Amino acid sequence: MSDAPLDLATLTELFGSDELTQKAILSAYSSSLPEYQLEFERAMDECSAAKVQAVAHKMKSSSRTVGALPLADLCDLLESAGKHGDWPRIEVLAKEFIPSISAVRNFIASDL
Repeated sequence: MSDAPLDLATLTELFGSDELTQKAILSAYSSSLPEYQLEFERAMDECSAAKVQAVAHKMKSSSRTVGALPLADLCDLLESAGKHGDWPRIEVLAKEFIPSISAVRNFIASDL
């Protein structure tokens, strides 16, 4: 398995190999990430496990769909920690969240 933040094979499986379609999907996904990041930062500032859970849940499926599997897995862990109100776990995972978003956005920008 690759250490890349995004697996384009996942995208190809779901949407086909048309490069323009893939670029449009990745562009839309990448454009949504800053808003999710802001939502996450607000949830962290408010120490709201429920809000962390909500934003992680929203990001998880879209991340899986485009092949951002490491970020999707992190969102899954954050969602679970939020669901259980495990704030210490959320704080540990949160340290990976912004760098993971940045890695995905940088990967998409370099590929587009």
